[in-house]
Amino acid sequence: MSENKSKTKRITLTIGGLHCADCALSLEKMLAHLKGVREANLNYIYETATISYDPDLTAPGDIMRAIGRPGYQIAEMKTEHPSFLAEHYESLLLIVVGVLLLSGWIIGHFPSLKLLSIVFTLAGALTAIYPIARSAVATLLGRSLNVDVLVTLAVIAALITGKYLEAGLVAFIMLLGEVLEDFTADRTRLAIRKLLDIGPTQARLIRDGKEISVPAAEVRAGDRIIVKPGERIPVDGVIIYGEASINEAAITGEYLPADKVAGAVVFTGTVVESGALEVEATKVGEDTTLARIRTLVQDAQQKKAPVQRIMDRYAAWFVPTVIALALGVWGFTGSITQAITVLVVACPCALVLATPTAVVAGIGSAAGKGVLIKGGSYLERAGEVNAVAFDKTGTLTTGRVTVAGVVPAEGYQKEDVFLIALEAERLSEHPLARAILVEAKRKGISPRKLRTEFKSRRGLGIEAVIEGQLVLIGNRRLMLDKGWTIPYDMEEALRVHERKGETPVIVGREGQIMGIITFSDTMRPEAKEAVSRLKRLGTCRIIMLTGDNPHTASAIAEHLGIDFRANLLPEEKVEAVNDLKRHYRVAMVGDGINDAPALAQADLGIAMGAAGSDIAIEVADIALMADDLTKVATAIDLSRRSLSRIRYNFIFAVVFNVGAIILAATGIIGLITGAVLHQFSSLAVILNSALLLAYKER
Repeated sequence: MSENKSKTKRITLTIGGLHCADCALSLEKMLAHLKGVREANLNYIYETATISYDPDLTAPGDIMRAIGRPGYQIAEMKTEHPSFLAEHYESLLLIVVGVLLLSGWIIGHFPSLKLLSIVFTLAGALTAIYPIARSAVATLLGRSLNVDVLVTLAVIAALITGKYLEAGLVAFIMLLGEVLEDFTADRTRLAIRKLLDIGPTQARLIRDGKEISVPAAEVRAGDRIIVKPGERIPVDGVIIYGEASINEAAITGEYLPADKVAGAVVFTGTVVESGALEVEATKVGEDTTLARIRTLVQDAQQKKAPVQRIMDRYAAWFVPTVIALALGVWGFTGSITQAITVLVVACPCALVLATPTAVVAGIGSAAGKGVLIKGGSYLERAGEVNAVAFDKTGTLTTGRVTVAGVVPAEGYQKEDVFLIALEAERLSEHPLARAILVEAKRKGISPRKLRTEFKSRRGLGIEAVIEGQLVLIGNRRLMLDKGWTIPYDMEEALRVHERKGETPVIVGREGQIMGIITFSDTMRPEAKEAVSRLKRLGTCRIIMLTGDNPHTASAIAEHLGIDFRANLLPEEKVEAVNDLKRHYRVAMVGDGINDAPALAQADLGIAMGAAGSDIAIEVADIALMADDLTKVATAIDLSRRSLSRIRYNFIFAVVFNVGAIILAATGIIGLITGAVLHQFSSLAVILNSALLLAYKER
């Protein structure tokens, strides 16, 4: 009987009390085996668990109770203001254990107080091992194994053999390592949250003609806000009055301020560097662009990269292998101490942390640069990209198309050609249609709004029936498709304007070509630098895919030094992407609207200018918040660096653990040194990954 996927619900919980990454992996497995749970993803660095479940078979309360049994805390269960004891439990426990062990060691120097020394030392060891042993028991009851099981076995074995001080010190070092690891992970979490949690808490509202300060959460759409120099804008909105220079780095990653005037759109979290504004709120709270970015980045942390799932499977075999190895060392050498040291030194945490720490830091760092990577799998794909395909209009060019001129055919006037085009295009949303409407407004011409039937021909142009007459406006293919002949003089005019880099459109009525309207579109100023950066990164193939004519495409491609394919219909762009995929890992870059099929077909879809655009954010694997082509190279470079960190972490974790186990098995290192090495590997992996947060665009 198949699962009813339609009934699946999802909850995301914040979990506290995780000792290490291996504990998190064990908890994830335990949750995945609960009745009714279909999938569980636990992120140790972000301290969150996302669980998909069947509400007919289980309830959120059942899941929360299962998490609570091993002693973990859930955000909903925590008090709003935790007590000092609860907030600093691990640190206080560390101090108590340290005092007990130190007292036992000092008292042990007096032979008459030997028994008291053992009492203090044993108390310290048992106090330190209690939280670790509790987690180990819960893990075993969940029919799993983790590093806490190894440590608990090691400490129990040391106590049985009378090594009370060694057992206490091992437990103390483990506890100290967890505190340091948690502190380091907290710094990583804090750095990521600083990138996203930047919305102001207060807002200045205009009510009844007066300016009042209210919590930003109380602002509603339609309210008017005053924002002064140096302040962050608390809403997404439109400037009603004033001019300002605004730093939009929080959204776009661009640190050069943008000048904004009345009518311009502004975003939550951006900073007014100079000037003052009156803004009407259009989106507030969770509807703002910043809130959507925060949600996407947090969701992205839960989407594991394929390489992470592979490492998790390896880690699952690590603990039983180490237990078997320790028994083998005991049987071969006869030394229980060496066997215990093998248990202590082995640390799957570094292996488990190798990928998620780099993924979290990479995605967080990218968000700070205005690049939204929607999951670990997309980060991995971006790191493997070696070919990039660009759309032309709105991607390599600004998309702000203007009418360059009108060339009438013999027997027609410029006005005749322009007016018939205006009448037909007034119902279209195409950029060329908008350019005609803007030009008409500039000339003070209004469409007559005649009885018109309109049909778009994707990649070709439009067909319209105006007062019973068939009108075609489009490229050569549209005219030939209808069997209309293009006169020699018009064909010559088409070639002349195409060589100039303009886009000519043919206007015809009832089988007769009336003339052409030419359009110009400015190339993005950063396009050449963006292509240069991609070439410096070693990108094997850079190509432009466009529906425009070959002459116009050639002029742009030659200037940028890239390949091109022209006259492509949307479905032909998809075919072109498939052709590239036979030889390369392909990223397609477009505006996320007209290019949706090609973006979806590529190995990686990258949408430009996603700030404020729900569609662009949704359709792409990576969304660039600003209309800045150089961010394509940033996304690929940062992803490659993240993959490098993952590889370095993995190699380090494997080599370090194998080396440490060999040293322990041969008796070269003892219990205390083994415990120190155990913790060092996890901290090294976290710190190595955290360096991604300091990534600078070259």
